[in-house]
Amino acid sequence: MTCSHRAGADLHLHTYYSDGWLSPRELVLACVSAGLEAVALTDHDTVKGLPQTRSIAEAHGLRFVPAVELSVNFEGRDLHILAYYIDPDHEQLSDYLKEMEIRRRHRIEKIVGRLQELGVSITVESVFSLAPETSSIGRPHVAQALLKRRQVSSFQEAFTKYLGTDAPVNIPKETATLEEAMSVIIDSGGCAVLAHPGFYNLDKVLPIMEPLGLTGIEVYHPSHTEEQIHAFAALAARKGLIATGGSDFHRASWNQSGPVGSIRVPCSVIDELKARAGK
Repeated sequence: MTCSHRAGADLHLHTYYSDGWLSPRELVLACVSAGLEAVALTDHDTVKGLPQTRSIAEAHGLRFVPAVELSVNFEGRDLHILAYYIDPDHEQLSDYLKEMEIRRRHRIEKIVGRLQELGVSITVESVFSLAPETSSIGRPHVAQALLKRRQVSSFQEAFTKYLGTDAPVNIPKETATLEEAMSVIIDSGGCAVLAHPGFYNLDKVLPIMEPLGLTGIEVYHPSHTEEQIHAFAALAARKGLIATGGSDFHRASWNQSGPVGSIRVPCSVIDELKARAGK
């Protein structure tokens, strides 16, 4: 199946299997309503939503790309890699994701413990109960629990007051290294794409990622300015990297993402990724 540029593909989407709010069915229906012809599910550090989303997407005539967004530690900062056309059942990838699940849950326990020390009414169970489908639990689930228990008045306040980078309960993720994640992506048959490059110092990141097998960069992202988009597109062309893009949709009113289909690329980008992955 092919698609027109106008219809296009959204290659960065999340469900409630990580920190999105929609079920696979709800997400696919939103994609259909947006007029998309192809989608990639890129939940954080989990592939549990792929089978269901693929089945529903293909039943609605959508082209589907299996993917995952891996979080890694790079020089003390969180860095995200989009892995397209991975084999979800690959043993090394499965082991890697199981370890990430353990680390994520451990982090939530630390965050809740710190909040309790500050006198906040919250329990580990109240957080985990809000995400029964996910193995990729994170700060958004804590924020949701705080909001539900009336400890904050808004989702954003939870981050500003407690969970954000400069807030008192800023506990870093216990992630893998960049090298470990890139190895897993390549070994599981996938293509590695640097997500939202506007967040990073590319002079430091790219010289390390390129020799490890970097395939592309996410040129088109809601957080990027027009100036950045032009610069990243030129960079991708100069280095022979695939220029990808997507809405990074999590939920309505998420301040770092756009609506489903708000960022889309032609399906030729999918064809390029598939060819690079040897699929």
